[in-house]
Amino acid sequence: MSRTAKAAAVILSRRRGEARTPRVNVILSAAKNPCICLLLALSMPFAAATAARAQAPTGLISGQSILTLTKQFLAAAPKRYNGSSGHAAAEKFIKDHFKPEAAKGNFETDQFTANTPAGQQTMRNFIVKFPGKRDGAIVLVTHYETNYPLRNINFVGANDGACTTALLIAIGEYFRAHPPQGYGVWLVFDDGEEAVKDWNYQGQVDHTYGTRHLAAKWDAEGTLKRVKALLVADMIGDKDLDIFEDMQSTGWLRSIFRQAAINTRHTENVFKKQTDEQDDHLPFIERGVPALDVIDPDYGPLDPKTGDAAYHHTAKDTIDKISAQSLQTSADLFLETIRLINQQR
Repeated sequence: MSRTAKAAAVILSRRRGEARTPRVNVILSAAKNPCICLLLALSMPFAAATAARAQAPTGLISGQSILTLTKQFLAAAPKRYNGSSGHAAAEKFIKDHFKPEAAKGNFETDQFTANTPAGQQTMRNFIVKFPGKRDGAIVLVTHYETNYPLRNINFVGANDGACTTALLIAIGEYFRAHPPQGYGVWLVFDDGEEAVKDWNYQGQVDHTYGTRHLAAKWDAEGTLKRVKALLVADMIGDKDLDIFEDMQSTGWLRSIFRQAAINTRHTENVFKKQTDEQDDHLPFIERGVPALDVIDPDYGPLDPKTGDAAYHHTAKDTIDKISAQSLQTSADLFLETIRLINQQR
């Protein structure tokens, strides 16, 4: 997952004590005036239709199915650090789920060599494309590997990499059955987000290898011009889901995500706190791409010794710490955000 540069518990204020017009007064006033009665009768169907449009459809992707995919991914590749057999198994798992896209030429493997504190390592990003009817693409990103320094402990990263990999696979299955009607949707499963030695190793940027490589590659090719928005999914299966507002993310995307939470009735899970994250969105923001980091770094109780969330980068990051409900919420939010981007941009 990303490294939190700053996490401030900024609880969003709520309106209290707002005056409301009693419904009974409206009804009594209408009863005294037939014209008002007629206007109310005519306006009620319109108001109901408007309310129906305001609430986005939810449950288009099942949270339980994402949880099942997460379990399958963990069974196939519990430890996915670079160079391990589990890493190869993780790659196979992803590729096996996108054979229909590969047959159409819409699955790409972006292989590169990264210079790391542990020497040169071969890494691979996978890009899955679902073409739309508008020119441009909305890109969804997650890392799939586990932390290389934790290779000697039983770290499986159920929340940190596994469940978001399953989320993007499920979103891909949805767009396979329901092709995008607006911008295309591209899924990026990136490698090397985690540090190989330490997040800032002797002043070296020891993280986000995959997205730094891909952002540079797409920039050189001219592909970045086609990216209308980029959304990163990171650690959003936590049973106690609390997606922070990343203040380094693009402002209009934060606004759209907030509206998506309203439309899907998931406001209790969104933007109660603020943070500044070093994550896979930054290489793209640095190159002018609108990007949003969707992340819940508050994973487990605070560890007084480390000052970090107790489950983060420990053997406690296991399947029992995540839930179908949180994955359902995350899927709803991503689909609605995609819909709103198409509607507003």
